[in-house]
Amino acid sequence: ESNVNIKTAESYGAIVLCGDASDPLMLKNAGIATARYLICGCREDETNLDIAMQASRILDRFFRHETLGNLKVYIHFADMAFYHLLFSHWLFTTRIDRLDIKTFNYFETAARLLMLKYPLERGKQDWEQGTVHLIIAGFGAMGEALLLQVAKIAHFANASKKTLRITILDKDEKVLQNKSDRLVQTLSMEKICDFELLNEDVENPAVRARMTEWANNKEVTAAIAICLDNEHFSAFCALELSRQVNTNVPIFIHISKKKGLARLFTGLGSNALKIKPDSVAHIIPFGMPEETSTPETLIDKELDILARAVYEDYQEKTKGPVRKWEDLEEWELISNRAQADHISVKLRAVNCYSASHPKDPGDPQIHQFSNTEIEIMSKMEHNRWNAERFLTGWKQYTGPVLWENLSVKEQVRIKNELHQSPYLVDWADLPEKIKDYDRNAVKNIFHILKRIHLNVYQNPD
Repeated sequence: ESNVNIKTAESYGAIVLCGDASDPLMLKNAGIATARYLICGCREDETNLDIAMQASRILDRFFRHETLGNLKVYIHFADMAFYHLLFSHWLFTTRIDRLDIKTFNYFETAARLLMLKYPLERGKQDWEQGTVHLIIAGFGAMGEALLLQVAKIAHFANASKKTLRITILDKDEKVLQNKSDRLVQTLSMEKICDFELLNEDVENPAVRARMTEWANNKEVTAAIAICLDNEHFSAFCALELSRQVNTNVPIFIHISKKKGLARLFTGLGSNALKIKPDSVAHIIPFGMPEETSTPETLIDKELDILARAVYEDYQEKTKGPVRKWEDLEEWELISNRAQADHISVKLRAVNCYSASHPKDPGDPQIHQFSNTEIEIMSKMEHNRWNAERFLTGWKQYTGPVLWENLSVKEQVRIKNELHQSPYLVDWADLPEKIKDYDRNAVKNIFHILKRIHLNVYQNPD
């Protein structure tokens, strides 16, 4: 009853019931038997899971009219490790009558939205020499989600060397150690990028001075992400850094509400605060629930329009058993999303972009890539694919028998059961026939974009 958001919800016409949402009686009173959607967004992951389980039990005992369709259940998980471990649980892999269960993670969505809107690589870069350096202050749930999203999609034109460096600062040594073990042993993060975990307190001025030095390094393309639990200190840190780092270095700051501190950095109410918008122009607030938890992002899945096109195109070409997007397992959704999100990264590498109409009338439409461009983007795609596999726990095949000497059945078993592949290697070490898969994926970009009425245009030189 003390929740400050209750009045806001009621002002939108919502009926608010105060009590334990995992209590079967509370769910019945809320109308679970006739509801179309159940969104479990409590603070504790266990509570959200319990609510979904209780809903399942209730629907087992109550009549639900077929015209209502299945109850669509969205379960929020804040713990990233717990979130990914649950993908294999029967609750999420088995089709349950009258119940469609999907998981979501606010932090993952916030990181994905940020990287789509504000990519780390900016403008035309000489990737043969350049490195992108992301500095993350605070390694809680938001910092970890940002690291994982960047590791999925930040694979640039120079595939012959690591062009991504990530530095993470956190004052809690125990948190760093626990997450370090998972990042290295399970996710093979060191094979994806150059990353370092530093037990440093951002409240220390000397640490902020080091962040400034890293960000102002002219040999890298830098960005700073402030993901601290204390949002007031985050604001102080962002404002101080904004006066010291170059204005072309974005400073991302995680903020939990669109009002208050967020308005400070978007220029709203700047006259009252005596701060000119230009002075905070490169401070970018992100992660506000008003943007990450809308019906469009959660239920309508606007973020997945391109990912669905990627999957539907694949489905048509393989001619396998027809499965709807809604029926895919969580790891399959993640895979298609990563491939879709990386299309814009590839296009930027060859000075192109996708849109329904050109940004400038003089921008020429492109109908095919040159052989050189295909080769550049194919290397990028292979690096992205490697990262996707590593981040889902895959390892390089090191069996005693050469891969090509194994039967097809045994190869499939090793992939499906052991999650091993012989192709988690550098581009130069790939067999030519495997490289062709990546080349074909690049050539197919035009067809995928056409499915959602997008074209490819070339930026002016």
